[in-house]
Amino acid sequence: MKKRWVAGIVLMGCLLGLGAQAGEKPMNASIKQLDLDGNFLLFLKTDGIKQYILNYLDTITQVGAATPGVQGKIIQDGVTHIKSALDWSGLLSFTSYATSRAPAENGLIRHINITQFDPTQTDKPIWHIIEGEPRILKGIDYVPDNAVFVCDKSVNLTECWKTIEEAIITFTKPRAADEFQQKIALIEMMLGTKITAITDSNDHEIFLSVQYSKTKKISFPIGLTPVTIAEPSLLIGIKTKSPLLSSIIFKKLKAAGAPMTAIQQNNQTFHILNLPPNQTITIQPTLVQTKEWLLLGTNPTVIQNALDAATKKNGIASTPLYKKLLKDAPEKLSAIEFVSPELFKEYLNTLQKLMNQDPSMASVSKKIFQTYTDFYMGGYTVKRKSEIYSKYYTSQSGSKIPEMVSVGYVGILAAIALPSFQKARINTQKKMAINNARMIICATDQYAMEKALPSGAPIPLKTVISTYVKGGINALNIGNISPNLPKELKVDDPITPAQLAAILYPTLFPQKRK
Repeated sequence: MKKRWVAGIVLMGCLLGLGAQAGEKPMNASIKQLDLDGNFLLFLKTDGIKQYILNYLDTITQVGAATPGVQGKIIQDGVTHIKSALDWSGLLSFTSYATSRAPAENGLIRHINITQFDPTQTDKPIWHIIEGEPRILKGIDYVPDNAVFVCDKSVNLTECWKTIEEAIITFTKPRAADEFQQKIALIEMMLGTKITAITDSNDHEIFLSVQYSKTKKISFPIGLTPVTIAEPSLLIGIKTKSPLLSSIIFKKLKAAGAPMTAIQQNNQTFHILNLPPNQTITIQPTLVQTKEWLLLGTNPTVIQNALDAATKKNGIASTPLYKKLLKDAPEKLSAIEFVSPELFKEYLNTLQKLMNQDPSMASVSKKIFQTYTDFYMGGYTVKRKSEIYSKYYTSQSGSKIPEMVSVGYVGILAAIALPSFQKARINTQKKMAINNARMIICATDQYAMEKALPSGAPIPLKTVISTYVKGGINALNIGNISPNLPKELKVDDPITPAQLAAILYPTLFPQKRK
């Protein structure tokens, strides 16, 4: 039997001098919902963090009070605004966070996360935004079986919009708040209705999915390597109480003269935006308003597949992998997440080709790809009375998809962006070198005039730089590159700043081989 270990981390005990008093229970009740016999356990009581933040802000206030003049008032006003924002938003209403990770059946890893908050703070904006109220999520029924990424969430758009409005009115200057309200009034006039009317017309559920075509491939060059992947498509679904949003979209596209085509298919009207053909990928933005859903897709096929999935019950929710990963999900949920292994097969294959263009990145890419080969995950989140509970399963003990993608983006940046940054950095250094040379030439001219030196007379550069250049010779350093300073220049020397820069910084201006 493999040896299991439990890492229990209670922060703040040592850092902030906190600890359980005699007779108190050492752990929160949320611990009971975790896998206590797994291979990772974390419990964090956040009372100490809250107090630490408040104490720190009080210290800054004291600094402001001891600072004379306008600057001190600015500091105190700033702290007051921060405290007001923290109290208004509910960001400090968290009371504890707990997570566990444990082996599960079928070789999976089970992850459980629990965030508890003060039940008396449920009116705070943070709890209207961070997760929606549990409901039977119907959007998952529309997701085709070739989806590689799915996120279906309960979202109250009206509460989100009210929070944005309240935040801007409460925490911006009166003039900025007035300008914001004027812009909103203008937008509403253009739309012909209130924004709250649009948000109220939605039924608090939105889903997004990415599909890979089973038959079509696309190829495009990145750097020195052509990349071929399955053709992706995007599908967005917004649950609606009325077709207000879709009618506004259709009306505005028509008024703008957009090349739209309306096609009747299976008792639904497909509104297709006819964009110029793209040689790489098929993009024909398509909108369909059903009785309960506004569906938006990157092409008509993905919309038709979504409608078929909902009608025939053969979408992603019917696949064995989805059922395995979400088999113990309750009926009412706040969110569903699903990632198929195909996503990472394509993603990592592309990423590896990009990173391998730079030999120095080959070893890094190998470690990344070995860790996340055949990765997939699925799980759910439920918002409860005083906590947010999530459970998800992964094929490996790795992280959730947002963290995984972050790791991947580091690789992409290294493979694509870093060479560009390197070139930009060298160009910047060359400009600095020429500016330094121009500054030296100006200093020598000033020295020659003050000393009334004749044409051709030598000018000691070290003396000139120490006299006329603030910071002396060290001010001419470019990063870790020090100038290769010649002993002297001569009065009326025809040397240009670029020529002098090449002498001062030969590593930045290497001589071309003949």
